[in-house]
Amino acid sequence: MHVNQLTLSLGTPLYGGSIGPDGEVNGTLVIRAGIFEDDNLLSKCKPIVEIFTSQRLVWIVPVEGCKQIDGMLPAH
Repeated sequence: MHVNQLTLSLGTPLYGGSIGPDGEVNGTLVIRAGIFEDDNLLSKCKPIVEIFTSQRLVWIVPVEGCKQIDGMLPAH
């Protein structure tokens, strides 16, 4: 199962991940970069993987050096 955590006031997705049968995060937690307002933070933290790459807009190029996955990250 996959779950998304939302802000209470606006319902904006903050992060999500796979949840195991015990209700705990099972594997990788995905944090949505669009929630950060601090450009300095985003400049320091280069992504290491891109997900749902087949849905990428044609004018957006892959991030150099990122692993490309067509879909969600596999659960560990």
